[in-house]
Amino acid sequence: MSEPVFSIVIITRNRGRGIRPTLTSVKNIRYPPGEFELVVVDNGSSDNTSAVVRVELEGAPFSWRLDFEPIKGICRARNAGARAARGKWIVYIDDDALVPEGWLSAYTEALAACPEAAVFGGPASLDANLVRPWWWCGKFDFTMSCQNYGGELGPYPGGAHPYGLNMVIRRDVLGQAGGFDTRLDDALSSFADETELFVRLMKQKMELIYVPGAAVIHAVSQNRFNWRDYMARCRLVGRSHAYLDCRHGTRFRRSLPRRMVSALVDFCRYGTPAVFFQELSAWKGYRGYLKEYIDA
Repeated sequence: MSEPVFSIVIITRNRGRGIRPTLTSVKNIRYPPGEFELVVVDNGSSDNTSAVVRVELEGAPFSWRLDFEPIKGICRARNAGARAARGKWIVYIDDDALVPEGWLSAYTEALAACPEAAVFGGPASLDANLVRPWWWCGKFDFTMSCQNYGGELGPYPGGAHPYGLNMVIRRDVLGQAGGFDTRLDDALSSFADETELFVRLMKQKMELIYVPGAAVIHAVSQNRFNWRDYMARCRLVGRSHAYLDCRHGTRFRRSLPRRMVSALVDFCRYGTPAVFFQELSAWKGYRGYLKEYIDA
């Protein structure tokens, strides 16, 4: 059997009730079936996720397999998916992402236009049917792995990078980099897994290419807009920045007064007081992890 061009890898856990739309969108991709495969990694589900995957993919025209990583952690599961993949290019999407019919075709065109590049990513936007709370503003969408850098194919701007929701990386490059940092699974509840990887790759002067035509929809659960959950996510953003500063010498550190000034600017722009609490939570997360790192 010849190797496919793309290996789509989906990491999932306890998503028996929610993974069907993602699998359906993959089944609807218009691309030669022999040129791609699907690898679904069940990361220790305790529900019927695996059974749902098998039923939904039965009779699919492309090759697929269900793999297992029993130890919880998206970095471990992403690495397991990479080991199971046979394609030259690994395409990661989340188990709540919806991909359009021409998604892989857009990436194919980008690969042809940028043959020296080893990493690609595309836009992502929140499902329009989701109800945002009154305090939400568009700037917060990035915490849900959403991004849009315009309509031009080219390098990601200003240190930005693809999100794991919608990214492509050459399999041999991922292997040479040592895969995803599994320490993040324990230190940060798997947060910022792709950011840490791309920090390493960018140190090697590797170019990351933004592909505007490879857009996906992020159909997150409505409960992700819960205030408490969102503040916890902001704290994880702060913790991840501290981790990167400590491990890789990045420069995410900002004092609380500087954060409040930034929040004031955002308040004038967006009119929501949530920007102050967002920065405060991120600062607490940063300071908390930094203390743990120093004490360790």
